[in-house]
Amino acid sequence: MKLSIATAAVFALVISISGAVSATAADGAKDFSGSTEYHLVPCVTPAELDCIESFGFISKSGAYVAATSTNTPLSAMVGQNDNPLKIQQSIWTATVDGNAASASLDVPLQSPKYVIFKAPDGALHYGASLRPSVESANLLQTHVRFKIRTSYLIPQNVQLVAEDSDFSQTKIKGGNTWMFEGKGTPVSFYSDYSAANKKDFSAQADVDSATLHFIVHHGDSDLTRGYWPAVCGDKGYTVQAFNSNSAGSPSWNNATQSLDFAIQSPHSKASGAANTGFFKLWTSDDYINCKWPGNTLSSSPKLEVRIISEDGTTQTAINQVTHKDGKIFVSASGFHYSKPTIKLVRAGAPASKPLKIQTITCAKGKLVTKVSGAAPKCPKGYLPKK
Repeated sequence: MKLSIATAAVFALVISISGAVSATAADGAKDFSGSTEYHLVPCVTPAELDCIESFGFISKSGAYVAATSTNTPLSAMVGQNDNPLKIQQSIWTATVDGNAASASLDVPLQSPKYVIFKAPDGALHYGASLRPSVESANLLQTHVRFKIRTSYLIPQNVQLVAEDSDFSQTKIKGGNTWMFEGKGTPVSFYSDYSAANKKDFSAQADVDSATLHFIVHHGDSDLTRGYWPAVCGDKGYTVQAFNSNSAGSPSWNNATQSLDFAIQSPHSKASGAANTGFFKLWTSDDYINCKWPGNTLSSSPKLEVRIISEDGTTQTAINQVTHKDGKIFVSASGFHYSKPTIKLVRAGAPASKPLKIQTITCAKGKLVTKVSGAAPKCPKGYLPKK
């Protein structure tokens, strides 16, 4: 069975996954019982799992052009939080539109016991994910499609940081085949997020960069493992596409009867230009009914999306929402960052009232900063300046 998000009309987000499949590679070399992060390379046999099945470029006419690969040498090291890393990349080449095309593909796959962080009391928090990323000399013009086989993963949240993105999941013997497609998108970020105006994303970006990567977060029945608990995994999940390096999982807002998505990026690019965003969502009534019982979306024949700025005002954006045959598709573009909230609501729902924004000045020795918000507070170490 294949799950595709090429269009909302054919998007089928009902996938039966009863639990993680036993994690064994064809050569027995990958042991997922520990905290190892493996960087996958092309498959050797048709039945092999935890490997790259194929990679190709998309031509100007939309045709798929298969590429050939070479692998970088394998290196083993110990990463953050003592996670073992086994790192390789594959380099893919082809002739596309009469020109030589080349791209590198890095495919980290983390074990279910991959350590995200260690708590002060020594407790370990785990989180596994599949995180393929593409690099090329001209990433904004590089359009690719590739497939990866895995022996486990209960998808709870899929993120596509790419333009013209597409995604599918196909059940195979012993696991899944994941298809990813897209081309590079501009993303702005800070080199250091410690300053107060960078923590709220109101400052100008330090760096503008091209990005092309995808994430499949793994859920788990053990709440200390996985980015999200594996609840409603048999009903589907959410797939989101955007041009930010900071976006969270959706949550139900009972006060506004909306499905909310937090997304953040610097207010302006490093070039000084306005930083505008796009956001897409694919999900299903079955999933949101299971995840958020009593929601008011699945029963509504028409839905709408609203982009709410930090001050509570509704932004003007190009929005599209389709709710048909139990499937939901959302597209919003042209909104501006820093930290807007994207709300999916039933059509005609009352709009939230704008918040009254106040600005205070805070000082720490000779350092002075301004903080704005409905109830602004000075950052740690700063005092209000009168």
